[in-house]
Amino acid sequence: MPNRFLTLIWGLLAALAVFFGIRTYLDFGLSAPVIAALVALVLATLAVLLVPAVRHLLAQLLDRLRATPALYWLVLLVYLVLWISRWLVLYQPTAGWWITPIEFAYFFTGLWGLLFLLAYGFSSAQARTMAQKVGKSRLTGLLITLTTILVIFFLAEAYLRLFYITTDGYGFTAMNYHWYKNYGWAQDNSLGYRDHEPRPDAPGLIRIAVVGDSFAMGHGINNLDDTFAQILERRLGDCCDVDLLAESGWDTDLELPFLEQYPYPPNIVVLSYYLNDIDYLLTDTAQDPNANFAFVK
Repeated sequence: MPNRFLTLIWGLLAALAVFFGIRTYLDFGLSAPVIAALVALVLATLAVLLVPAVRHLLAQLLDRLRATPALYWLVLLVYLVLWISRWLVLYQPTAGWWITPIEFAYFFTGLWGLLFLLAYGFSSAQARTMAQKVGKSRLTGLLITLTTILVIFFLAEAYLRLFYITTDGYGFTAMNYHWYKNYGWAQDNSLGYRDHEPRPDAPGLIRIAVVGDSFAMGHGINNLDDTFAQILERRLGDCCDVDLLAESGWDTDLELPFLEQYPYPPNIVVLSYYLNDIDYLLTDTAQDPNANFAFVK
């Protein structure tokens, strides 16, 4: 590193990566490749800081790379693309999604490598020489174009993940999380259901409970009033209060106890049934598939 301050920052990045890696390991465990990567990070950092021969060897390798500025530029671009793309694919960051400790470990490891490529053994004289070579290189225009395209791509990716995340998909994805945060959980009533507050009991009021899973809840429907339970309530008029008791992933065995515990006993129950609501009864017996239906007498 050209000065002690950058060396301190570089070592601090490695320490932060290891800290968040250990925190993840204690809470959730880590795969063998991740543990190996963190161990390699520690060993590489200690070797550079404590072993002069290693520092000299790495400085020589980077000097050779920087002797061809166009290649050095390309290596930096490839590094950044691989680092950011892997983060996007593995962790699916989006607006409102909390960054996990392992992501912090990955982030600080990436910064550690980037600072090494940019600053290790780099002098002002070397920077001036590289600038002169870049100005004369025929590849400079191509690299500027490639860099511009990548910047535009990642800016567009960031915009879409922050402001234009829409899906009807059902799964643990960034888009699905965004929908739940902004349209699912955000519209829950005081009882924890995606519904308006139930009307108090009154003489002549007919209470209808719609019980079901994500279909009844209206997964993928942004406007709560467009769900079929709300449409039913509007069409029935003021004589009826339609209460929704539904959550994504519920099967009949879960729906029944929540219905029995509901503080406003309904006069009518509408069961929104889907084929996989019977999953809890299936035995998944490969030798005898008919055993899945042994409960049918």
